[in-house]
Amino acid sequence: MNTFTEFLELDQTAFIKAREALGLSIQELASKACLSVRQVEQIENGGQSSFYSLKIKNTAAKKIANLLKLNEALIFKSSDIAGDQDTQIDQSTVNPAPQETIETREAKETTGPTRHRSSLLRRDKYTARL
Repeated sequence: MNTFTEFLELDQTAFIKAREALGLSIQELASKACLSVRQVEQIENGGQSSFYSLKIKNTAAKKIANLLKLNEALIFKSSDIAGDQDTQIDQSTVNPAPQETIETREAKETTGPTRHRSSLLRRDKYTARL
């Protein structure tokens, strides 16, 4: 899971509607997801006391969404997914890779793997005995 989804607010109504559309009770869904009833209730109604962290709660929510056949984009509130100015990457701060690194990598790929000096010396000693 990426760190961006750790802080998104769950769209609780999406879970309730999907569960009810499949005709599942909270108890049945909890059993299928290997979660407690209280954890499923907190995913649907808010709260976090049954989860060690928000990240774990969102992981459980994704598991439930998968069981309910919900798209991951639908389980988070749409205003959160759109993003704020703070979450967007400023392209001017991204540095391109150094050119010499790319050239060095290409040179290594064309020359093939290099052998360690000691293995070459051992080979020479062996062939000299023959």
